[in-house]
Amino acid sequence: MKSGLPPSSHAFVRGTAALDIERGNLRESLGGLRNLAQLLHSLRVGSRPLSSVLPDARDACDPLRQAMGEILAATQSGLGETEAAASLDAYVTPRINELETALTNAAQRQLSVKTRLSLEECVTRLSQELDTARGLFDLLADSLTGRPMRLDVLELSRQSFSGPPSGGSWPRETLVATLTSNATGLEIEVNPRVVTSLIAFGVELVADPKDATQVPHIQLSQTEQAVTSRSTGSRRRRAKISCCCGAASSRPRCPA
Repeated sequence: MKSGLPPSSHAFVRGTAALDIERGNLRESLGGLRNLAQLLHSLRVGSRPLSSVLPDARDACDPLRQAMGEILAATQSGLGETEAAASLDAYVTPRINELETALTNAAQRQLSVKTRLSLEECVTRLSQELDTARGLFDLLADSLTGRPMRLDVLELSRQSFSGPPSGGSWPRETLVATLTSNATGLEIEVNPRVVTSLIAFGVELVADPKDATQVPHIQLSQTEQAVTSRSTGSRRRRAKISCCCGAASSRPRCPA
């Protein structure tokens, strides 16, 4: 029995499945990197067992690089040359290269106390930085595979509060923010996973990671041309997200 889906739908499903595989590979590679950082930090693990796992850890840089490269290539194919993808590539590539070099050098020599401490600092730092970038890779993948839906903008913003802070470099387990809006009852047509991620990122950008008493504030506002989410935090930090709309109406459309 033949499927009733058009050919474009089959291509969309294949593309989604491929990106999901690469996202899984990315999470697995970063999980292994976090585990290596914990092993280097543990006083119970001696230098000899650590030395035996360093070649495999170095080889794990290849699937990490490939997963990130495939997501960036899919972004270029689906969205064209974008500043966001180029900036993300410029951020992760030198860090993967630095990680691979550090692991290669450590695997080729005796793992002394000094070498181990240096490697621990390097792996821990790069693990956190690359894990933070993972959230942006997920955002790119969601922008390619997610379907737009018509949703209440205020409820959509509330959903941004449901997830944990992104990335392993965020030093707090929870992040509290307040929300006000003059867009009650307004519906917009957006990719919900992308919008909630953007709002959450905006809150993290303005929040003070070391001071939980500084509570970021999200303000949703509506004009004839756009729905705007502004996040304000301590030290006058601000982030802004705008969804362009058509002419004002009771149910304006807002593609994003």
